[in-house]
Amino acid sequence: GYIEVKKKFKGNYPQTSCRITNLGRERFEAYVRAISAYLKPK
Repeated sequence: GYIEVKKKFKGNYPQTSCRITNLGRERFEAYVRAISAYLKPK
């Protein structure tokens, strides 16, 4: 997936952490390049 989610407890409280995976970073960078090319004035 693009995002990694980890759920655990810290004391009595739930703690959720999320991070972007390498695949997610690659796909996001490709998306930004595509949008930039599309919006570039001609």
